[in-house]
Amino acid sequence: MFKSILLAVDASHYSEVCTRYALEHAKLLGARITGLSVLDRKEIAIVYPYYYPSADFPPVFDETVLENTQFLRRQKERAEEVLSRVGEECRKEDIPFDREIREGLVPEIILEEAQCCDLLYLGQRGAGAQYSSGLLGSNLESVVRRSKLPVIVTPHSYRTLQRILVCFDGSEYALRSLRAAVRLAASCPKGSLQLRLLIVHDEENVARQVSETALKYLNAYQLPDILIHRKGDPVEQIVACIDEENVDLVAMGAYGHSRIRELVLGSTTEAILRQLNRAVLLHH
Repeated sequence: MFKSILLAVDASHYSEVCTRYALEHAKLLGARITGLSVLDRKEIAIVYPYYYPSADFPPVFDETVLENTQFLRRQKERAEEVLSRVGEECRKEDIPFDREIREGLVPEIILEEAQCCDLLYLGQRGAGAQYSSGLLGSNLESVVRRSKLPVIVTPHSYRTLQRILVCFDGSEYALRSLRAAVRLAASCPKGSLQLRLLIVHDEENVARQVSETALKYLNAYQLPDILIHRKGDPVEQIVACIDEENVDLVAMGAYGHSRIRELVLGSTTEAILRQLNRAVLLHH
């Protein structure tokens, strides 16, 4: 079971929503939450990039000059405020809570802290969301494609957990996401949550073969008829199915069979993250 949740937060609205998801799921799972706020070295360097030793030498970057800057102090104050709010919400729900404030590169710190947890929660965008384009944030993508844990990426608005859709393509990554989704579903009161398994493939025989492993795994949980088969473009069919089934959480592998882990997320995964206002559970 998931007993330790890492919740990465900043001062954004996305983090507020992410906190609500983490609180709900921690309550169901009986899990402890560790709230993590990272003082972003990259952001500091943009504001205070150079140190000038004298007029006779070219400027150099010196991190020690930044230790007592007003900007860094404000970052620390903001992190304390955010984590205090998360801690208060955990106290109200009687959820065990720890806090961590660390300084460095955001993806690296999150991945280090995640080594001691079972489940990672990230908001889809961060504090600079109002200035971002349609692309996913670089911090988010870097964490998702390198994390050893299942990651729940949360959207701009909150939905309580009632229906989960598992998008299954037969890959080992999809199977891992299925297991993670079932572990989350199993923590809910019996009958309170619906789980559906979606397979998108133009050939019915192939779809049936792909489904065999998943259904064999799910058989132990005595779930009702949960299989949905669709034909057509995977992204279009997934989005349509999510709307029709009124899904609250989508579970899928971060990559398909043609994974290029070192470069980018799977194309279907990235498209889903861009288009959906739903929480997405990713695994690889």
